[in-house]
Amino acid sequence: MPYGVASAPAIFQQAMEEILCGIEGVAVYLDDIVVTAAGDEEHLRRLDAVLQRLQEFGLRVKKEKCAFLQDRIMYLGHIVDRDGIRTSPEKVEAIQKMPAPENLKELQSFLGMVGYYGKFIPSMATLSEPLNELRRTGVKWYWGKEQQEAFSQIKRMLVSNELLVHYDPEKPLFLATDASDYGVGAVLFHKDAESGKMGVIGYASRTLNPAERKYAQIEKEGRAVIFGVEKFNQYLYGRKFMLQTDHEPLKRIFGPKGQLPVVAARRLHRWSLILMNYEFDIEYCPTNSFGYADGLSRLPSPEIDQICKDSREVKAIQEEAQNSLPITVEDIAKEIRKDVVLKRVKSFLESGWPANKEVENAIRPFFLAREELEMQNECLMLGTRTVIPSKFRGEILQLIHETHPGIVRMKALARQKVWWPGIDKDIEAIRKKCKTCQVNAPEMRKVPLHPWEVPERPWQRLHIDFCGPFLNKMWLIVVDAKTKWPEVVMMKNTTTESTMAAIRNLFWTHGLPEQIVSDNGPQFTAAEFGKFCAERGIIHTRTAPYHPQSNGEAERFVQTFKKGMSLIKKETNWENELAKNQFLLKYRVTPHTGTGRAPAEMMFSRELRTKLDLVRPVVEPKKGGGVVVRCSQKYQDRSKRNFDRGTWKRSFEVGQRVFARNYRDGPKWMKGQIVRQSSSALFLVRTSRGIWNRHLDQLKADETASDDEGSEDSESNASDPDGKEAGREQEVVPTRDIRADSPEHPPEKAPPELRRTQRERKQRTIFDPSG
Repeated sequence: MPYGVASAPAIFQQAMEEILCGIEGVAVYLDDIVVTAAGDEEHLRRLDAVLQRLQEFGLRVKKEKCAFLQDRIMYLGHIVDRDGIRTSPEKVEAIQKMPAPENLKELQSFLGMVGYYGKFIPSMATLSEPLNELRRTGVKWYWGKEQQEAFSQIKRMLVSNELLVHYDPEKPLFLATDASDYGVGAVLFHKDAESGKMGVIGYASRTLNPAERKYAQIEKEGRAVIFGVEKFNQYLYGRKFMLQTDHEPLKRIFGPKGQLPVVAARRLHRWSLILMNYEFDIEYCPTNSFGYADGLSRLPSPEIDQICKDSREVKAIQEEAQNSLPITVEDIAKEIRKDVVLKRVKSFLESGWPANKEVENAIRPFFLAREELEMQNECLMLGTRTVIPSKFRGEILQLIHETHPGIVRMKALARQKVWWPGIDKDIEAIRKKCKTCQVNAPEMRKVPLHPWEVPERPWQRLHIDFCGPFLNKMWLIVVDAKTKWPEVVMMKNTTTESTMAAIRNLFWTHGLPEQIVSDNGPQFTAAEFGKFCAERGIIHTRTAPYHPQSNGEAERFVQTFKKGMSLIKKETNWENELAKNQFLLKYRVTPHTGTGRAPAEMMFSRELRTKLDLVRPVVEPKKGGGVVVRCSQKYQDRSKRNFDRGTWKRSFEVGQRVFARNYRDGPKWMKGQIVRQSSSALFLVRTSRGIWNRHLDQLKADETASDDEGSEDSESNASDPDGKEAGREQEVVPTRDIRADSPEHPPEKAPPELRRTQRERKQRTIFDPSG
């Protein structure tokens, strides 16, 4: 590159950062490289890594210009040691020798030099305003007593040699913010838990522009909070901190449990959304004990605003790059050549493994799996799973965890695609550390289970239900019992016509099922829906009233759908349809616990391609047949054993007198008689109010039954002597259950129904006048 090119420093800086990328404890500014460590051994190891990296790229260093194992260094105008960072005496001396400015240009030069050390100045009270006043448009230059006092005081504060401590991720972190009529300020610091001593990490302040100076005080205080979190974003993002303010209303507005009133200014709503990216508690501090932030707001630095703007741009570029550039096979292969452990594993695969006793701890997990390890397209593979270098493991974990599917499903997805030593523990750790997962974890409950038979073909039996109102919408849920393939339709309304239209659209894509299972919602009990199914040769089975467990496939998916959508909506601002499609894609490609395979793979006999497949050079098609059926049956048997612990079996016979659960007016239990067994768990019961369809859980034996057949009627009539309720509460017998016709559950013969032609006939007596 020729000398004198304006962009040369930036290009050189970018090149140096790319060369030294990935080495911990290293900072570089152009040709100045700093290697830091807590101890000599760690320092030498990092120094060796830096020198090797420079050698790989053909770069050399002059020994005369290098300093090794230093306890204290001068770097970019700062003195850095184990205690913290201080200003350079030479730079401060140069500022001290500066004469009073005689024009605006000299004043701007002075403020620029002071601004470089702005993070060391805790407070300059009212001194900033007289100097900043001279910089405003239309103000005539005037250097008076007030400006001279401010100029002298600023130079004295630089001589105080303020110490800024190093950031420590293990110590509690505090951010204090404040606002005045013309500026905002923030202080980031640690506080010792025992002594209460404050260790400042950095100070920041800036002036308010003319529009911001017209804000109400609460808005200025809110602007100070946003300025603070954006300025110190690299320290605050991703960890919990304490936010301190001397404006008590902010505690109720920006606090974790606070809510903004509807009439609040829009900018407060915007700032509240920005703060949702951070995890913090908010604390009110009286003004008289808040001087370390109060002074900053009264002497703001005019140069900070551009720095914050640049930080926001850098953050946006980083997030965009992460979202648009997924990890590929080429990235994996390139990083394997740099990874210290994987590079050695690769050499062992080529030249042979050492003896068992000579294997180091870092290599042992690979040694134990050496029979399955191989190289494909310069990638290290464990069977069909790609071995991920340490640099990309965090990003892969986030990709697996992005829709918060839970530990079991995350492990199942990872075991299909990727591997590294301790991956299961890493998955459990990210799940435990995720606040969203912890807050939204469902409560498990135990109920008796009567499993459905596993269908032989996909799309043979569908379970349908409605979810909502959820996210201000109603959702139609359809789950295939064989493959666990879900379909979700966002509904404008839940009328029978709309429901049939949505299901008809699914039939155009997947064809007609043999059976549909639903609850007793009005959409499914309507005559139009029954006709809709009959015209297409579909058997419609309705579950027992008030027993949603019978439609467990759809009910369980409703819980999963609500949880997944809630978490996606909390972390993104996507529209409902986009969030739904993202959730469905992740669900369909993740192996299901019951089948051991992904719903998409079982539905289409192939895997859907996702970003995770980009890290796999070769994807071998899976083979399977009856294995899935056996796996599903074992899963149901195991689930039944687990669910049925602590329950007791009940059985009834046709003709047996029982008590049936009454969910309408009148007594809680109604006497009745078993008319027919529809399936293993459903019975038709004749009561004084008609024929009821009841589950085993809704029946109990009538221990008071006697030979007197009229006793039941007398007792039933005693609870309803006028017989007014019987006609009004007549319950219609639901559509027959398909399982009632199966060989395993043959239908019982119902009592014969008397017809008119079968009645007993009496001989007619004809009048005979002669008789």
